Amino acid sequence: HPCYHLLKGIPYLTANKRRVWHYVMYATLLARRKGRLRRILKMQNKSRLPLILILALIFIAGISIPVSGSKVYRVQPGDTAYQIARWHGVSLQNLLASNQLASAGYIIPRQVLFIPDPPTLADEDLYTVQAGDQLFSIA
Repeated sequence: HPCYHLLKGIPYLTANKRRVWHYVMYATLLARRKGRLRRILKMQNKSRLPLILILALIFIAGISIPVSGSKVYRVQPGDTAYQIARWHGVSLQNLLASNQLASAGYIIPRQVLFIPDPPTLADEDLYTVQAGDQLFSIA
């Protein structure tokens, strides 16, 4: 089964957390789709710590919890991180940071992304124009 091979190849505690998380999410998605997640996890854990415990550690250590008011978006086939960011009025960098993604290429269909709130004027550095100011001096 392809999920078993993905899970078997995961370097548990020494790897980059993001890479491990994405492999695990992909394998879990495939396994759930086939209804075989429990059997695959049992096969994987014959002589090791339970994978589910390690998944919990990765989740706690590596994934941010969305702030109240933030939205979620389920990735559709053909979506790109850049498009999703534009559709929601946020920068690509903010979208990637909110989801702790190293690169825009790490999204997969059916993945759930947290959409940060778009920037407001309160987030900007504002300057009040004073009498006698010239454009080139305040730009």
